[in-house]
Amino acid sequence: MQWLLAAALCAVAQTAGAPDSRSAGSCSTDSRSAGSRSLDSAGSADVRAAFLQWCEASNIYISPDVALQPSARHGLGLFAEGNLVPKEDVLRIPMRAMINIEHAIVSPSFRPMFLAIEEDPDVREIEVMASFLAHELAKGNSSWAPYFAIFPAELSAPPLLPENIREVAANDGTPEEVVALLADRLQQLHKAFSAIQRTLGPDVSWLTWDAFNRAQALLRSRSHLVSVKDEMGQWHRAMCLVPLADTFNTDLGDGVNVACKTDSDLHGPDSVLVCRATALVRSGQELLVQYVADKSRRTPTRLYVDYGIRPPPA
Repeated sequence: MQWLLAAALCAVAQTAGAPDSRSAGSCSTDSRSAGSRSLDSAGSADVRAAFLQWCEASNIYISPDVALQPSARHGLGLFAEGNLVPKEDVLRIPMRAMINIEHAIVSPSFRPMFLAIEEDPDVREIEVMASFLAHELAKGNSSWAPYFAIFPAELSAPPLLPENIREVAANDGTPEEVVALLADRLQQLHKAFSAIQRTLGPDVSWLTWDAFNRAQALLRSRSHLVSVKDEMGQWHRAMCLVPLADTFNTDLGDGVNVACKTDSDLHGPDSVLVCRATALVRSGQELLVQYVADKSRRTPTRLYVDYGIRPPPA
């Protein structure tokens, strides 16, 4: 595989994958499979407090007028605790706090495995990332542990891919062409998992199918497709997990009030993702982003297979 990140650690810019697979709950603007991100222990006050302390230690800025709270829309969300005006910064996340393919390349414990699997034609970047995320989640002492603690204990299908994904999707009334897409995605995931297992050998205890499947679902549903400017002024794009920015919920109507992009004055490892209010957000309102920045790619199929979001009934 060819990696485009040698010159510039992949960082932050356009929110394309955006936050995690969320269900609408009581929200009338979208609907998701039950349990796609239930508010379990990951949403407890203690877990949130520990995560926010980690954010502060990681130089992640959160506006004093913004709070991380349980959301009626789904799971956790970010809320205004004071009025926010257009163009006001609500979050600033440095690239160094994120998780991307570069971390897999430079990780002392994972780098030998990365070098072993990176050339396999059956393994794509997202599956390398899934392996690295599964590895970090299993460590227990990962530097991202407080961040991982806010991840949901359970995920829905999709983006999780159970063996009976065809049946699950068909029972939801999913169009046959989308069911076929999910079945193809499951087949590719099995192919990549087998290739990685074959390369790394049977003694890698953390690399189980369930862990690998969960990791790819987390990546698809929580990640941002982001860009970073290198020292030559060229922009590169890649998949990154962006702590705190991945707790934004979305709205399928006109409720979006925040947008995120890279600070163009910075480059390389000093890059920062900045999320700003795009409208007046009154105290108590939830902060909402587009999950797919490119409108032409924001299709019902994409929203369903990556986030489990269904359009509201007509």
